[in-house]
Amino acid sequence: SGDADIRVQDITVDIPAPLRGKFDAAMSDRLVNRFTREEAVRALSGMLALLREGGTLRASIKLGFYPMDERMMEEGRRRRNLSAFYDESTRTIDFPAAGDVLESCLLPHGEIDRSILLSWYRGRGRESRFDDADVLALAREASSGDLALGASRSSAFPNARDTSYYVFEAISKREA
Repeated sequence: SGDADIRVQDITVDIPAPLRGKFDAAMSDRLVNRFTREEAVRALSGMLALLREGGTLRASIKLGFYPMDERMMEEGRRRRNLSAFYDESTRTIDFPAAGDVLESCLLPHGEIDRSILLSWYRGRGRESRFDDADVLALAREASSGDLALGASRSSAFPNARDTSYYVFEAISKREA
């Protein structure tokens, strides 16, 4: 019938043994956007652990900064406290450390209540922002057992600003 099983798995934690190497494809919407660099490598490695050799990892990834990020950085510069919540060398934003800058720059996310959204960001912690070269470097760092992520293809989504679609292949480390 063409129906496929859809399973949800936290990819930043150790993948349970029964799931390792069982899938031909793993997909993630915006795989690394909400992670720090270290979490992104763990996430890519977790996705890789799900795959059989030759399997593919497919992900849509928003590259660069979100409009809210840009507002926060502009406000941080204006208040001269940007370094309190933004690390330029890693392009990492520490949302709880942003304090009232976060509150004043918070942008609506659909129909999510503002107080819930604010609570979510304050509880989230830190997020790094990546460009295409960063995503490819993160993929090269991912590994699981005898597998590594092979060269990727990427293409831009015409209707999603700064979002690219990546396809990585699980290959033997001997081939990497």
